Amino acid sequence: QHADGDVINYIGRLRYFTQHVGVSSLADEVGHTIRVGSSPRRSAAQEWIGDVENTLLAIDEVCSGLFGEVGDSVAAIPDKHVKLQLRAWLSESLGPIKTAHKRLKELRSDGLTGSIVMQEHLLEVVRLVNVATSDVDKVVDLASAAAGERASA
Repeated sequence: QHADGDVINYIGRLRYFTQHVGVSSLADEVGHTIRVGSSPRRSAAQEWIGDVENTLLAIDEVCSGLFGEVGDSVAAIPDKHVKLQLRAWLSESLGPIKTAHKRLKELRSDGLTGSIVMQEHLLEVVRLVNVATSDVDKVVDLASAAAGERASA
């Protein structure tokens, strides 16, 4: 049952990471918009720049552990149906966020920082993050129910 608690905790941590992708995406844009070439100081928002990639990597690492694919620092999910739901979340909910983030980087490199197009795309990222957060909550619920069934057996 201790392992069940660890699994649920790590799946729940994916919720935080997902929200952090949204916040970091917004902070990246603010940081790029307010950057002044003559200023030797980095703003607080600029400190977040690049954090989206780190957070996406953290999500991938946690998921690999939950699938039992790497090491033992993250408890592996014992239930096939929970693993399937998490894999579906990765492709159907997180996949579009990764694609949208790549598009944000392309828009930024095309010099569209601060543009209406960038703002519209950021709103789409926020919408995708909201959907992914709701969807990962369903994985937490599924893992919790499976743990409850094991505990009562």
